[in-house]
Amino acid sequence: MVKIITSSTDIENLGLSAAKKNIIITKDVNSSRKLFSLVKDYSRALLLENSELLPFDFFSMAPTTRAKRISCLSSFLEENEITLVASISTLMSPVPDPMHLSPLNKLEVGKPFDPVSITMELKENGYVREDFVEIPGQFAVRGSVMDIYLTSYSSPVRVEYFDQKIETLRTFNPESQITHEKVNLINFLPSYEYPLNQKSSDIFKMEWRRNFDTFEEDSEIFSKTMKLKHAEGSEIYYPLFFGKKTSFLPYLKGVEGIFIQDGIEEKANEFSKLVDTRYEEYRYDQRRPLLRPDQLYLNFAEIKSFLADATEFSTDVSETIDDIDLKEDLKRNERADLSTKKLPDEDDLVVHLSHGIGRFKGLRQLDTFVGLSDCLEIEYLDDSKVFVPIENMDLVSKYYGPEDKAIDSLNSKRWKKKKEKALKQTFDTAAELLEVQAKRNLKTGYSYEIDEEDYQNFIKQFPYQETFDQNVPSMRFSMICAQIKLWIDSSVVR
Repeated sequence: MVKIITSSTDIENLGLSAAKKNIIITKDVNSSRKLFSLVKDYSRALLLENSELLPFDFFSMAPTTRAKRISCLSSFLEENEITLVASISTLMSPVPDPMHLSPLNKLEVGKPFDPVSITMELKENGYVREDFVEIPGQFAVRGSVMDIYLTSYSSPVRVEYFDQKIETLRTFNPESQITHEKVNLINFLPSYEYPLNQKSSDIFKMEWRRNFDTFEEDSEIFSKTMKLKHAEGSEIYYPLFFGKKTSFLPYLKGVEGIFIQDGIEEKANEFSKLVDTRYEEYRYDQRRPLLRPDQLYLNFAEIKSFLADATEFSTDVSETIDDIDLKEDLKRNERADLSTKKLPDEDDLVVHLSHGIGRFKGLRQLDTFVGLSDCLEIEYLDDSKVFVPIENMDLVSKYYGPEDKAIDSLNSKRWKKKKEKALKQTFDTAAELLEVQAKRNLKTGYSYEIDEEDYQNFIKQFPYQETFDQNVPSMRFSMICAQIKLWIDSSVVR
């Protein structure tokens, strides 16, 4: 039966709020976002984010995107009364094995806490130790405090422990480091969509040798995986980590309601053609051998076959959603979001976190396999270009420096070396500042007595009218502290 959804009333009539598990499959990413914004008012709903990667891409997904996907898939497996919204291309792309998304550990106030074992478990599941956490998948340990930026939470969590027991759990702002609300219990999920430990690396090595006849040491991904380090672009090797093809089909077990947008078959076939095209384009690189498309991606025939064979799906609950009109309100929302973000001027030099210095050529609307998308066009050496979706523009910042600075090449490792050098210099400068401060702490200071009357006479000689904050002693002191901090920060940057 065909069900046309053109308003929130129609969505309400679908009965998504009933006690059952549903999935809505849309033809593109924009439709899934639009539907999710409507569905969440009538049902406990999740949006499965698209990875924003092209088939057989050289890059990995952004940490925030990865965290949202892991949390979404895990919740969909655990909960029974829930609706998942996803585009067809997202469901056809690789996803982790369901077993990988089981909660790793549970931390509860008042319960035993072993920081050593928790640290080992975090590292084995893709979390990286840093001085301070900034993005999902990081953790930090300072004395009796452990900060973890979990993939299962929108904010990082601060664990305070004493005498092998958890005293408090609080969420906090990673920028200000100020804690927010208390929580009694957390469970954490893996940081990556594939496992990276000794067992999985052994499976990876065996599967690599079974599938490829190449010199292993030529592959950066293989070498890093053997060292238990995450490599850029490892997502194209999911079956090697799990020892089998992983897909979304197992996630459909237990689903009672399936709603399909009209036109998804056409979009699915377009996506399959894109997969085949990019496979033919990149399959001959021996340093980066590729699995066949059918080993990594689903095709629409497999999805239809699964649904036809699943007896729990009857024609009463499997409905087809007709074409969803992406109305002006969605476009206005997207434009409103865009208008709040400051774009560089055309032909300005910009810095992309992964690719280096390029020249901003303006905003382009591209018709990609996930639908129309506003992208920043950045030009690099040899007329190479990178298109950055507007939702990922936080990866791009304006370049401040000499105007005659040469732009980088996408085929060079020069930018990576620059970042590594800058990071080393930053740590060297920080070490120098710490050394200076340590020497200051070892010296004894001198205190001088100031005659109060002379001091007041000195203040009266100030020739300008003081503002309110300058006239209040506590604010004056805060301004002095802020000025000192600014000087220290600028010294670190230099």
